[in-house]
Amino acid sequence: MARIVKVEADMVSIGMPDGSLVTVPRSEIPFSVKEGMAVEAYRDETGHVLVTRGSSKRVSKIIYILLAVFLGNFGIHRFYAGHTVAGICYLVATGIGALLAFIGVGLILEGIVWLVCLYDAIKAAFKTSDAEGRIEI
Repeated sequence: MARIVKVEADMVSIGMPDGSLVTVPRSEIPFSVKEGMAVEAYRDETGHVLVTRGSSKRVSKIIYILLAVFLGNFGIHRFYAGHTVAGICYLVATGIGALLAFIGVGLILEGIVWLVCLYDAIKAAFKTSDAEGRIEI
């Protein structure tokens, strides 16, 4: 993931994952940018740099793991990471599981949702965090 390093009136400097720095005309970036923003930047077959919005968000590793373990069935950890649709899916699955709990099927659904939350927490635990303890989700 590349980061916006410097924003000027007509040029934007982007720090690439390999440590290099590229400068792109601001007019070629189809969205507003600010310093420190995560973006996807890559070269096409002609060597031209293409820039798109970054799809990940940096969140506190500890808070994300705790939310996933203790409130994961409600999707709170996904809402915290900015993944609203995924959070709503967790809420819907938990709601359906609660409604079907009286026939036993709901308990299986709840167990599956909890295992997915546990997977999210374990996956986050093994991600490398930055100096502030944040990870990209």
